[in-house]
Amino acid sequence: MKNTVNNNEPDPCWENAYAQGQQLNRYPFDIVVSTVMRHFSSVSNRSEIQVLDLGCGAGNNSYFFAREGFSVTGIDASPTAIEYVKKRFKNEGLTGDFRVMDMKNINQFPESHFNIILDRQSLSTSHYAFVKSSVKEIHRLLNGQGIFISFFYNKDHPGFNECTKMGSTEDDNTYHFNQTPSKFFSGSRRVTLLDHSSHKEIFSEYKILEFFNHKVEPILKDEALGIAEYITVARRA
Repeated sequence: MKNTVNNNEPDPCWENAYAQGQQLNRYPFDIVVSTVMRHFSSVSNRSEIQVLDLGCGAGNNSYFFAREGFSVTGIDASPTAIEYVKKRFKNEGLTGDFRVMDMKNINQFPESHFNIILDRQSLSTSHYAFVKSSVKEIHRLLNGQGIFISFFYNKDHPGFNECTKMGSTEDDNTYHFNQTPSKFFSGSRRVTLLDHSSHKEIFSEYKILEFFNHKVEPILKDEALGIAEYITVARRA
């Protein structure tokens, strides 16, 4: 099966979705809120806490950081998403630095600059080799006590069966689709799922502070599709 998305390029499905008014999430993900506040609720001067929101999309999580007084930078490869979040912040009187930027260009940021780096599933739509290099670069960007908060699909995900049936893979981590997956992964045509071995590999330079397998399994027949993801909180070892 021929790959439909270049391994090193963002999936254009996201720009297409934002341009059509889809995926414009307004509110922050609840586990992002609880995780951040568990580690930073006691900080008095939050403006000194530098946050990098990777694949910020419409800025729902960036909005939470800004409202709580953190200094937030958000990047996304979608011009439409960045335009949307800039307008939202301006309309609500919030401050943030938002840039149209591919993840491979985060090496433009200075070393040890960020106290919090958040990836809410953006790397899950990248190729596994790119995930490894990106997590290594994130390590460089964190300051000594900074934390990386990572959300990443894993192979307990109910969509993994669909990946093995509909997708092609060269490394048993990244799956490519000629057509959009029928139900899962928000329409991405490339998805990477971790297992314990691959998780250990990409976080080999980190000290793991928290590590969860977050699973949501529907009970009612026609309920939501469910999810399985690793939630990792880590800092430089």
